[in-house]
Amino acid sequence: MTPTDPAVLRRKLAMIVGNLQALNRIASWPLARYQEDLFARKATERLLQELIKAQELYPKYVAALEAYLRAQA
Repeated sequence: MTPTDPAVLRRKLAMIVGNLQALNRIASWPLARYQEDLFARKATERLLQELIKAQELYPKYVAALEAYLRAQA
């Protein structure tokens, strides 16, 4: 798969939405519960890392797809 493959964009969007939904569930926790739960803290950190990486790469994927589609026209 390449960045010009629409499946890549769909997969990235699905990951972003899934991570946001997971973070939303944790956001409703009381602060004390979050602070006591090592796994929740580590999971939150990883979800945020994935979101930041996707946010950085997504515009490049979109630009690559647009360029590919223009070249095909």
